Amino acid sequence: MSIGLLASANNLVLPIWFIWTGISLLLLFVVAGRSGEASPREPESTGVVFFLAPVGVGLFVVWVMVSAFWNEMAVKSGVSTMTGEQKALLAVIAPLVPATLGLMVLRGRTAREAIGLSVDRIRPGVLWGLLGITIALPVVWWSLEASMQLWQWIGYEHDSKHVLLTELGRHPAMWVRVAIVLAAVVVTPIFEELLFRGLLQTSLRRVSGSPVAAIFLTSLVFAVIHDAWSAPAIFVLSVGIGACYELSRNLLAAIVMHAAFNAFAIATSGAL
Repeated sequence: MSIGLLASANNLVLPIWFIWTGISLLLLFVVAGRSGEASPREPESTGVVFFLAPVGVGLFVVWVMVSAFWNEMAVKSGVSTMTGEQKALLAVIAPLVPATLGLMVLRGRTAREAIGLSVDRIRPGVLWGLLGITIALPVVWWSLEASMQLWQWIGYEHDSKHVLLTELGRHPAMWVRVAIVLAAVVVTPIFEELLFRGLLQTSLRRVSGSPVAAIFLTSLVFAVIHDAWSAPAIFVLSVGIGACYELSRNLLAAIVMHAAFNAFAIATSGAL
């Protein structure tokens, strides 16, 4: 699960966000003007869906099973709730197991090309990801601020930070802190982008023929698996990542964008 909740965004100077928003809109205008030439073409056949979709379902089931097994082990250890150490290890192991299995299954060239994951496209993937987060971050921040105002207005009580950000801020053990950062910035982005963009969004696009529908439906599912109070901002983030993936057809771009967002959330949370 992503850590990226921009938990301490209110500590940033508001004018910076206005300036950043202006830069974001300018970059968005430039990217939109060149979108026709940006996306590499791919075969229109939907046959690959019959391979990608079951893999996606399988990885999701593995993720749920690993999480459930870890929770069961915590209960058997005699504690009512998981300790900080157990939460940190779960944050690494739960996504690492299905991500590793997924990359092993998708090691064939056809499958890698279908999801846009290849060694020769590392550099453009990194550049697209950094460009994507530069454009999307202020939009996500404004959506988070708007949703926080709405929750306050309707009296909806919620956490102010992701549970792992809370653990990061209060746990003194260095290995626990390193594990949480590693999970947020490396392991989780790889797993979630492989699952949601590489497998789900790609399959939906192949079936529907509509990138917009694929981005919207994938983002809806992505938001639902996160905390309800952060779902609007997470949905906006997911739309941005999905659009970046569609324009670049490069899964590394989505992974870099997701990782950069989580890193920004940690850096601005005051937990380090």
